Amino acid sequence: MKRFLSHHEIAALLFLASAPALAVANTPDINALSQEQLVEFVTLPSQVSVVQLTPDGRALLKRLSAA
Repeated sequence: MKRFLSHHEIAALLFLASAPALAVANTPDINALSQEQLVEFVTLPSQVSVVQLTPDGRALLKRLSAA
């Protein structure tokens, strides 16, 4: 069962929508979003790890903006 996101998690999701963040932003909020499969950790060809939205994360933000 899906759970409600905290306001910190929603803020992190909005922040990541504007730009992927370096994986050093590995916070409890980002980890929770990862567990909900709303963000993912990706390694770029330059070997830099970033956190970016998944399709589910983008869909959630789209639903929030329609409200």
